Amino acid sequence: MASKIKVDTLETANGSGSITINNPLGIGTDNVQLYNVGGGSSSLVITADSSATNVLANTLTNITIANGDGTADNTAAIHFAREDTDGAPNYAGASVVAQFKETQVTGQYPKADMAFLTSTSANTAPSEKMRILAAGGLTFNGDTAAANALDDYEEGTWTPTFIGSNGNPTVNYAAQSGKYTKVGNQVTLSLYMVTNSVSGGSSSSNLRIAGLPFNSDGAAGGRFGNFQNWNTALNQSIGAFANGSYMPVFWKQNVAVTTNQLRTSGDSNQMWFDITYRCVG
Repeated sequence: MASKIKVDTLETANGSGSITINNPLGIGTDNVQLYNVGGGSSSLVITADSSATNVLANTLTNITIANGDGTADNTAAIHFAREDTDGAPNYAGASVVAQFKETQVTGQYPKADMAFLTSTSANTAPSEKMRILAAGGLTFNGDTAAANALDDYEEGTWTPTFIGSNGNPTVNYAAQSGKYTKVGNQVTLSLYMVTNSVSGGSSSSNLRIAGLPFNSDGAAGGRFGNFQNWNTALNQSIGAFANGSYMPVFWKQNVAVTTNQLRTSGDSNQMWFDITYRCVG
């Protein structure tokens, strides 16, 4: 049975108070059982009735840790600790710490980072291993620079398309698929394309691939990829680089490197490759 206490005011001569409870404590409940991998009881359970589904507006079923000091960069935290073998003190092994970045202004939400600390080895105080920046993004091992924050991870599909630098051909595709992974501003693309027929366009039009899921960083000049095959008349190796919203394609025969045109004889053009480049933003 959980202890049940109702406290309206608790105050001692110095204006503070404490409660020592030797049994599990339930607030709003006498059920302190917890099942995870095993079964047992929690030392503290807080229960309230809340049908709120908005994670931005959670109420009632929560715990609030508030700092009454409004100076910039002060903190509020949860520490996970072990009591020493002689009963005192409690030594922290891990902590979750909110750091309020600015002086508190009346009636305003405080800007805050959230830092995660762990003790790296025995008898070493917890140090910062990861931080969620107020503006978004993750930093690691005490680095708090926004420029070094991991701010995005995505996986998805895209549809590659052949175009020309001087008039677009009409292309009938037998296969046309692509996938991408984006980590921060680095994008890795894969594509597979097969044409049944190509008509129109210009014989002087350079081959390009359009439909990139993210524009490349033009200032950086794109990034070269690794190519496996391209069915030109001579079946030569090819290369490409991301340039803005498209990729120019080049083929190599001996030492010469030249732009490539789509074959328009009706034969199949095939291309499959991976490429990594830096994207804008």
